[in-house]
Amino acid sequence: MAKKGSRLNEKEAAFFDEHFRPSMKNQHVTQANLADQIGTTRPTVAMWMQNRSRPLRPAFLKIAEVLDWDLSGVSRQEDDPAPVEELPESKTSEPAPASVPEKPTIVDLRLSLIRQQVAEMDELQFLQLQEHIADILAGK
Repeated sequence: MAKKGSRLNEKEAAFFDEHFRPSMKNQHVTQANLADQIGTTRPTVAMWMQNRSRPLRPAFLKIAEVLDWDLSGVSRQEDDPAPVEELPESKTSEPAPASVPEKPTIVDLRLSLIRQQVAEMDELQFLQLQEHIADILAGK
């Protein structure tokens, strides 16, 4: 099963949504076969087929390899730095005042713990968490 990884960027997600099901059908690749080839489970692939979730980036890249997708212009390379937005230049030449680090609140500490736990989840656990949250938001 795919371990930790980043989410798909906007272009990758759109590409996946457009090409995944048709590629699986046209190439006669079964859910079980794809799951075996990329190291995940058939239920996970089924969730992708039903548009209930998307793979994390490492799985997406494996899928692209298996289904022979050309990702040029869609997916940044693993070694490429993520794009960084440039900050506008300051209009004054004064140095920024030294900031005193704020003491983290209980909410900050809990969010940090949750982020760490989510980062350590495997893909199936993450999908189950997504479903659980959706159920809670839907009032189920």
